[in-house]
Amino acid sequence: MKKAEFVARIAEQTGNTKKHTEEMLNAILGGIGDVLAEGDKLNFVGFGVFETRERSARRVHSLRTGTTETMPAACVPAFRPGKQLKEKVNQR
Repeated sequence: MKKAEFVARIAEQTGNTKKHTEEMLNAILGGIGDVLAEGDKLNFVGFGVFETRERSARRVHSLRTGTTETMPAACVPAFRPGKQLKEKVNQR
C-alpha cells in the first residue's frame, strides 16, 4: 500500500479531508523522527516501541570492486511491535 492509499483510507474512516489527513500523518511521522533524533524512545502501548540502536563498526566485502571496507558505527532506527499488534497480524 502506498502513502496516498493509506491517507485515503484514514480520511474515509475519520471523515476528514485527504489534505488534512496527509498533513496530520506528515506531522506524526516527523514527530517520531524528531523523538528518535533526540535519542529518546517512543512507546505506543499495544502497538509497539520506536527506538534507536547502536550498530557497531563492521567489515564488509564489496562484490562490485572485490575489496573489503570498514563500515563505521551508526545509530539506526528500530521498531519493536507490541503484543496486540503481533496478535492482530497473526490473525490473517
